[in-house]
Amino acid sequence: MQMDRDEEAYGMIKLTVADARDNQAKIRESREHGEGYWPFPRQADIYEDFFACMETAVSPGTSLTGLDAKRTNIRHLTALLIIKMRIVSSYSQKILHLHEFWRVYADLLAREDSCLPSISEDLINSIGKHLRSAKDSQVLVQQRLMNAILEKNGTLLKAVVNPEPLIRQGQPEVRSSGSAEEAFCVLVETEQLFDRIPGAKESIRDFLGENTTYYPSFHSITGTP
Repeated sequence: MQMDRDEEAYGMIKLTVADARDNQAKIRESREHGEGYWPFPRQADIYEDFFACMETAVSPGTSLTGLDAKRTNIRHLTALLIIKMRIVSSYSQKILHLHEFWRVYADLLAREDSCLPSISEDLINSIGKHLRSAKDSQVLVQQRLMNAILEKNGTLLKAVVNPEPLIRQGQPEVRSSGSAEEAFCVLVETEQLFDRIPGAKESIRDFLGENTTYYPSFHSITGTP
């Protein structure tokens, strides 16, 4: 993910969630071949609906709202959210560029000495409609991923938009599923990735609404805060 190799990351996550046994075989295969060998798909379709794919792969007709906890984890969900947010941001930029192109083109075309080729406004509108539709479909999956993450860990998304209280706690001694300690470990791996995506934190804030406060304190091994 740090190297923007989203297709490879998605291929690994998809295989891991769909078939844990096959994933273990791939890991053993990787160890046998040595450093640099990548046994997972390199050209996975990051634009597809991950939830729909997993519902079919795991058990046709079975709903995986929030995803089965046994088949995924918070790190996978967070990586998937980053991938989708990158796609949504890319579509947003394309839509803005299209509008800017049409504004500049229309101004130039209005000049008496213009020799620009004619471009139909209907064509521009059609392209814009296609981009908005593609973006909306990705936003829906993005929303489902945020719901799934919030279900598994109530701290993480809030810490993404307000990391300082959690980061101040320092490296935790232990971590458990759904804890602030788990949120810390995921946050330190992904904070820079979220920061690099235009509009990512704003989307999370919109999703959370007023519910952005969280309890950042860790628990020691003895269980004392």
